[in-house]
Amino acid sequence: MSRIPSIPGQILAASEQTSQLKGWVQELCQTKTKSFPGSQPVSFTWKSMKSLEEEDYWVCEKSDGVRCLLLILMNGITNEQETYFIDRKNVYRRVYGLQFPNFEDSTFETPATDTLLDGELVIDHDETTGKNTLIYLAFDLLVLEHMNLREKPLQSRYGRLMTWVVKPYKSMLESRGNPEQPFEIKVKPMERAYSIEQIFKEHIPRLQHGNDGLIFTCAESGYVNGTDPRIIKWKNPSENSIDFKIILRFPPKEDNKELNNFSKKPICELHQWEGGKSYSWFDTWRISGEEWCHFMNEGVDIHNKIAEFSWLSEEQNWKFLRFRDDKNDANHSTVVEKILDSIKDGVKAEELIKKAPQIRSLWKAREQRRGLGQSRAPVASSQDYKIRT
Repeated sequence: MSRIPSIPGQILAASEQTSQLKGWVQELCQTKTKSFPGSQPVSFTWKSMKSLEEEDYWVCEKSDGVRCLLLILMNGITNEQETYFIDRKNVYRRVYGLQFPNFEDSTFETPATDTLLDGELVIDHDETTGKNTLIYLAFDLLVLEHMNLREKPLQSRYGRLMTWVVKPYKSMLESRGNPEQPFEIKVKPMERAYSIEQIFKEHIPRLQHGNDGLIFTCAESGYVNGTDPRIIKWKNPSENSIDFKIILRFPPKEDNKELNNFSKKPICELHQWEGGKSYSWFDTWRISGEEWCHFMNEGVDIHNKIAEFSWLSEEQNWKFLRFRDDKNDANHSTVVEKILDSIKDGVKAEELIKKAPQIRSLWKAREQRRGLGQSRAPVASSQDYKIRT
């Protein structure tokens, strides 16, 4: 069973400070609002295969972790570097014990500032030693030293992430005797989209954290705040999941129909988000007596909770997977519809692998037309990355 980490750091209690930080992130990213600036993927269907054939996409494993942005800035009053995690609820947490150098200073004396990374926290579990290691897997770079990179293609952002953020950070740690850090920082490995089989056979089997699919990202496009149709999450059709809000309806007491009987198992409704504070009924989850007793014994109130469910076609029922405390709302009704399409029109792993030669052939044809010849594949390592702008 995969381990879902808690986000480290101290939640900011002062609303004024939080508002100022959100305003600063809004300015750095040049967005219209102070909402969470991260991108969100769409679900994979057979129509997505056409995208992989027509444009250059990179692929990586979809980690079972917690998504968050990492903000690095200098405090103008204290003249000290500060780092913050920003979760999907747009909650800011001050993270202590980290220091990032400016990439242009080989002495590591100049601190980095106004830099925003995208990534996810995972827990790697070593089966041999039993050790758990908290790791931040960075996979994108929105802003670097006040330079907005959102309009640059992924291949340029990823290259800067490795060479100008993570490599100087690791070199600085090495020069200082590798002092203890609150967590490890790594760049998430990516491959070209036609290397799907390599992901399945090499990347995923070596993982020490949970995995629940693949992520395909267009290497030619910029970074989009909100839903990005060129970031596509793939899961086996049977493993696709939807985040619902659980609403409990208890039966009335026999001796007083106006009062609820909380000792009885309730009807568990699953509601989808309609925007704002509006929700609509979608389906009923036939919760088993065993499941209900488990929540009762653990003292868990599941009413109004956001939770992830997958569909069991043989049982014609929903399967509870986990609570989504990292989200303020369930999936929007339009997203639910698309995920259902992905379940009905899903692509299996072997079908993806079968399409890889065609994806590769079309990729190479585009490469030749651009006159690039043999271009370098994405590699997350300590080696310098040749940045193509």
